[in-house]
Amino acid sequence: IDIDISNLSSLFSDTNIEKTGEVILLDKTGMILASKREDLLGKNLNPNRIDTDEDTKDQVVENAFTNPEEAAWVGKLIDKETSSFEANVFGTDKFIYSLRNDKTGWVLIGMIDKKEVYSEIMSMMMTLIGLFAAFIIACSWPARNVPLVIDCNIPKSEPELVSCSN
Repeated sequence: IDIDISNLSSLFSDTNIEKTGEVILLDKTGMILASKREDLLGKNLNPNRIDTDEDTKDQVVENAFTNPEEAAWVGKLIDKETSSFEANVFGTDKFIYSLRNDKTGWVLIGMIDKKEVYSEIMSMMMTLIGLFAAFIIACSWPARNVPLVIDCNIPKSEPELVSCSN
């Protein structure tokens, strides 16, 4: 497949997942084909990269990591159809979801900072707790002393027929 990578990357540069999320496209060997981070384009993200393509076999590809342990998480997704897990990516803890295309072997990766996800969850939890507390307070607030008068007329001949009015 012959595709202009710059056009592909422009699609990814406009893609946002909340504030800190990003999308990366890898080829079947782990080379970054598209990302909004231009410093990663064309670099290898797979520490176990084996290039099986005869056209690019002898090509030297710069790694996107300095220590292979930084990119060990890529091994979890490179051969799987889909996967989701947590990993430290370039020094930040992230939630990662990936999807592999069987025809091309390309892997689409979506990732977002765990802190951002947890802060959103905590924000929702605090809102729910606040609403629950307001409900409890409203329900337990002492009612005004308003007498409630109920007048029930129970006929002596037909006790099952009861009518009440207040």
